[in-house]
Amino acid sequence: MFNLLIKGGGWNKTGHDSLDRERIFEYTQAHIRSQFEIDGYPSADALQQLPTVLMPETWKNFGDDQLARIVTITGIDFYRDAVALSYEFDTDIRLFANEVGVEAVAIRG
Repeated sequence: MFNLLIKGGGWNKTGHDSLDRERIFEYTQAHIRSQFEIDGYPSADALQQLPTVLMPETWKNFGDDQLARIVTITGIDFYRDAVALSYEFDTDIRLFANEVGVEAVAIRG
């Protein structure tokens, strides 16, 4: 199992970024979501236990960097409308193009 976080415009390569809070658990089935929540709120500890795929939203006008990256989340702060993330890149796994899909990562993981 892994986290998949998709963001329009791509992800910051410095190891710190944020996304809209509504994107957390977007399209996640309720029985899976409940494993990563405490009293209906996302659990930072539970989310940090999984490898994470950071993927830019695939859209031709977002530029050429349509590459997904594998990271370890090292910090999560939840705010009213946003989630701030700190992460470290997994240098043992090469970047892969969005069109390859997450299935390739799921098979390896």
